[in-house]
Amino acid sequence: MIPVSLLFFFSGFAALIYELLWFRQLGFIFGNTVYAATTVVTAYMAGLALGARFVGRRAERIKNPVRCFALFELGIGLFALIMPFLFAAIRETYRLAYVHVTEHFAILTVLRFVLALVAMLLPTMLMGGTLPLLTDGLARRNADFGRLLGRLYGSNTLGAVTGVAMAGFVLMPVLGMLRSSLVGVAANFLVAFAGFVLARKSAVVPRLAETPMTE
Repeated sequence: MIPVSLLFFFSGFAALIYELLWFRQLGFIFGNTVYAATTVVTAYMAGLALGARFVGRRAERIKNPVRCFALFELGIGLFALIMPFLFAAIRETYRLAYVHVTEHFAILTVLRFVLALVAMLLPTMLMGGTLPLLTDGLARRNADFGRLLGRLYGSNTLGAVTGVAMAGFVLMPVLGMLRSSLVGVAANFLVAFAGFVLARKSAVVPRLAETPMTE
């Protein structure tokens, strides 16, 4: 189970790098007011929640959850590569709209939410789907479900904390935002590659999948 825990660690590491970077980038576009920040966070969390719900209801039917997890991580990395272009389009759209609806606070708030959601919905849904995918699709098939679930969530949380700390105090000050994003992409691609290898060659995956649950 250690290899899977490592996958979860680096998955959480990359996800929180993106959260901090995308929050900062959208803050440059929408402004750093409390309302703008709340809108961005709401859109981000909505994507995570939708992904967790959608995948969580189907995870147990997936035959090879580790391979599917690797595909999710690959998709997150690919989305991260195109996010700068999406942010550029959002900047122009918001600039043009702002000129005409400056005095309408409610309309601006809705517009910010919609633009942020459009940009982040798919990658955040993939992020939100990674945890239920492996916990429900893999760990739940093991007799020692509780201990494995705690280990997976703990690994992901530790990776997330590490990602926030690295992005805020090391990566962005030293590398800048674009190169910091590439660090997250590299982590996603590394996790995806390791996941594909683990799903194909490791004896851990079949053994976990075939272990019956005890009453």
